[in-house]
Amino acid sequence: MNSHTFFDDVANMMNQIGNTITETVIDVVHELNDTIPQQFNSVFQNINQQKPKLDINEKNFRIYIRAEKMSENLKNELGYKVPICSICLDNIENGEICRITQCEHIFHNECAKKWFLGTNKEHTCPMCRVKCF
Repeated sequence: MNSHTFFDDVANMMNQIGNTITETVIDVVHELNDTIPQQFNSVFQNINQQKPKLDINEKNFRIYIRAEKMSENLKNELGYKVPICSICLDNIENGEICRITQCEHIFHNECAKKWFLGTNKEHTCPMCRVKCF
């Protein structure tokens, strides 16, 4: 038996095995097709019942104003020696959750929530007045 024929035989066997595995997976999926959607639907219903509904502003707040835990690395990344929340004018300490706008200004999480979800209907940055969402 020459090596060319041997490798051709191995390739054919691998194709046959692959086809058999694919057919088996398809069969299993078809058999489970009736039960899986029902199980997923009940799981998703439970999740949706437990999850509070967010209004569009809160969704946008969570998407566009990123949350980070203050750290030395974050200070260096943003170029702050002593980060100060421009809303309350207090320092933002390491370990505190802060919010960072796309214009890279930082605020205490609670201060940012009050600012962006409160009376500021334009949703602008408190520092530079750029529209955030």
